[in-house]
Amino acid sequence: MKKGDLSKVKITEYDFPNKGMAKLENQRIIVKNALPDQVLEVRISKIRKNKIEANLISVLEKAAYEIEPVCDHFGRCGGCLLQTMPYKMQLDHKEAYVKGILDRIVESPYEYQPIVASPEPFEYRNKMEFSFGDEFFEGPLSLGLHERGKFYEIVTVNTCKLVDRDFTLILETVLDYFQKNGTTFYHKGKHEGYLRHLVVRKAKQTGEILINLVTSSQGKLVTDEFIAILLDLSLKGTIKGILHTINDSKSDTVKSDETSILHGNEHMTEKLMGLSFDISPFSFFQTNTLGA
Repeated sequence: MKKGDLSKVKITEYDFPNKGMAKLENQRIIVKNALPDQVLEVRISKIRKNKIEANLISVLEKAAYEIEPVCDHFGRCGGCLLQTMPYKMQLDHKEAYVKGILDRIVESPYEYQPIVASPEPFEYRNKMEFSFGDEFFEGPLSLGLHERGKFYEIVTVNTCKLVDRDFTLILETVLDYFQKNGTTFYHKGKHEGYLRHLVVRKAKQTGEILINLVTSSQGKLVTDEFIAILLDLSLKGTIKGILHTINDSKSDTVKSDETSILHGNEHMTEKLMGLSFDISPFSFFQTNTLGA
């Protein structure tokens, strides 16, 4: 066995959320983005004294339990890893993973409460941080989530199943507006360009929506036009606030050097267990409201 070799393996062990293990020439091989019982074609990528890693090339045989993914972007998008695994099976693996951690660090006897399923396995998220970029080198402007295993490439997730239609309609509208205007995205390597992120939050119980456009200072937003295209949308929820954040940090994170309110308020309100929470653009709030 040497680096670069192509091999056929079967995943016999699995660590949540995406690490599979197989045996090859009596040695343990680690393959990311693999599921239990899959038969894979892999390429050996690293050989060390106590660790051999391989990259997944293709799935030769699916596991018997696998189901069809519900999202058009599954496989390319890095947002979801387990859509072909039944939800109950996902929960079982997650519970075993958490309990395994506790067993290693808790020395005295303890009571373990079983995992609780989300009331909504899809369209449950109340916040998304979409990134601007391109889907391939010098391709058209895109807006969405990073391609799986890639640093620069962005997949436009306009049919994402983690969120409801209000999120993807806002995404499509903002992307179309900036594409037509020829606006550049901020290149993380060159540190040049304007558009960085679009952060959308929607309260599950009240339907209030907060939209935050994050850019560098290397451009100018036509505020009235931007507000108009958003307020003109037919949404199920209600836009509570539209904000613009300037971020000139070199790191690929949503930070604020300056945030201005373009329309409405700087926060939205969510209700949970009889309490009201005012949520600002940079507040932490559990992204699965009903699961909380």
